[in-house]
Amino acid sequence: MAEKNKWGEFFQKKGFLSLFIIYLDRIYFSKRVKNFLVKNLKEGDSILEPGCGSGYVSIQFAKEGYNVTFLDNSDIALKLVKEQYPKANTIKADINKMPFRSSTFDLTWNYGVIEHFDNPEKVVKEMIRVTKEQGKLILVVPAYMSLMHFLYKILNAFNLWTIDKQIFFKKSELKSLLKKADLDKIEISRPILSLGLSLFASATKKQQESPK
Repeated sequence: MAEKNKWGEFFQKKGFLSLFIIYLDRIYFSKRVKNFLVKNLKEGDSILEPGCGSGYVSIQFAKEGYNVTFLDNSDIALKLVKEQYPKANTIKADINKMPFRSSTFDLTWNYGVIEHFDNPEKVVKEMIRVTKEQGKLILVVPAYMSLMHFLYKILNAFNLWTIDKQIFFKKSELKSLLKKADLDKIEISRPILSLGLSLFASATKKQQESPK
């Protein structure tokens, strides 16, 4: 992955690319993500968003009374969370080694995160570790051959892409990643309402078999 502070710096930038991404997210995309999460939540569920960034979507759940934990390695990102919601439970930590006991959260999720890691499988396994048995793992990742993918390729060719290099996932690649992580009930979609920009994945952590 790129330098640890790179995404923190992203939130302070005022360049066209960063402003466009934030604007698109706030006015449209975050609503699609929230609706997807609602389908996978039960009343009283505890939620973890590792790599939370500004935490815009999870803050809405926290305000609705859910027990939400925000984790990021960027002081800037966590400061933005607190500015939006002072009561937020924020933790600064590495997503690859989170300071939680195994099987802590009912739902662990993020979007725009795992594609920035050289080894996304490691990140996913750590997210699964802190999720309860029969709990949900939700990932939203950029889709292969999408408008954003084409923009990325063009800007990157001219060294104009100001964010990390990243993976654009095919459905088969994301499904394979989740299968390797030994998850159950894997569902992956590319909603038209998300403008086809992303893949939305949900999966369930398997229940451990009781020793005979």
